[in-house]
Amino acid sequence: MKIQTKFSLVLLLTCLMVSTICTAESNRYAVSTVWPKGKGLSFFIVSDPGRNGLDMQKIVAQRIGDLAQIIEPKFIASTGDIVHFKGVESINDPLWISNFESIYPQGDLMCPWYIALGNHEHNGSVQAVFDYSKVSRRWKTKSNYYTQVHKIGNNATLRILYIDTTPLERDETKPINPESFPEMAADDTNRQ
Repeated sequence: MKIQTKFSLVLLLTCLMVSTICTAESNRYAVSTVWPKGKGLSFFIVSDPGRNGLDMQKIVAQRIGDLAQIIEPKFIASTGDIVHFKGVESINDPLWISNFESIYPQGDLMCPWYIALGNHEHNGSVQAVFDYSKVSRRWKTKSNYYTQVHKIGNNATLRILYIDTTPLERDETKPINPESFPEMAADDTNRQ
């Protein structure tokens, strides 16, 4: 139990540290590590990072890349909405370049990206989002729901559950328009 409490505290401190860094003045970085380099697990959690290069996305992406040089994340977890504004139609959709590949090109961001689907991914082809894992070395999204286990040192693991909650948000009194969200309209929310 002590190990779990200690890990929870370390994770909380890490999240607070990253939050503080991200809200800090744009050209200053105050980074401290909770554990010696190489002994823990460093990763980023990003939310709604896709803006087609607009709304300061490129500036934020550059700051994430700068921070990655210091922290060296093993992976990046995202809560979705990487492909704005209408999703992608295929693995060859140019939105992959303008929303992801050209926005996050820094070497330290070439680690695995695990994505939970957001509503913008549902605006296009969800299957194309899964299939992109076959052509991108770092894109690791293969399902609406999956788990990823990461080893921390010799004695601990971190399990992250990726859950597509977008279909659960729908109002049962107003069915989803199958023309707007064809794949979501077919989802079995009871199974979810």
